[in-house]
Amino acid sequence: MYVCPVCSDCVVDVNQLRLHLQWHIFEGQLVYPISCAQERCRGAFSTVFNYIRHVNAFHSCDCGAAAVDEVPILLTTYDGSDDTDADLTSALEHFVSPNLDDVKSEAVSLVCELRANSSIPYNIVPRVIQSFNDMASSLTHFVHSQFASSMHNSGIDRPTVDKVSAAVSEQLQQCYSPLSFFINMLQN
Repeated sequence: MYVCPVCSDCVVDVNQLRLHLQWHIFEGQLVYPISCAQERCRGAFSTVFNYIRHVNAFHSCDCGAAAVDEVPILLTTYDGSDDTDADLTSALEHFVSPNLDDVKSEAVSLVCELRANSSIPYNIVPRVIQSFNDMASSLTHFVHSQFASSMHNSGIDRPTVDKVSAAVSEQLQQCYSPLSFFINMLQN
């Protein structure tokens, strides 16, 4: 679903959004610059074409909310069985993916703002993204090591710590370089 920046109506696809915006133009309701109405995006565009191109390139249908409460419950009841492993992996997927989507959304907003400011050279944008990926990698490594250390220090046995740490590590892989998708987009 895509949200209209004028009336907040939702439409199913980008072509319907474009047609919907044409109606607002006809009615004299569209105000420039067009502020992106998609969740957590702060992009602003001087033409409908640029706005639609942005929405088409950077926004996809929204996912459900993160199941944040599932992770602590599973960690306190983890017994090392195969069923608990599957539950833990599922909870971690529900926790990491939506939060990573938030990071990607913020990155889209940042790049839109950088590219909208004509005094910033285009070749700086990939460097900013790479710096962000480097910081995310360092932070993810730190969080993972502190998580494992805290579990061990709280008296959880080593095999359980290793299993949970491996599951967390698998889910955190995509957090080491969360904006790698963006570098490919900018190079095309």
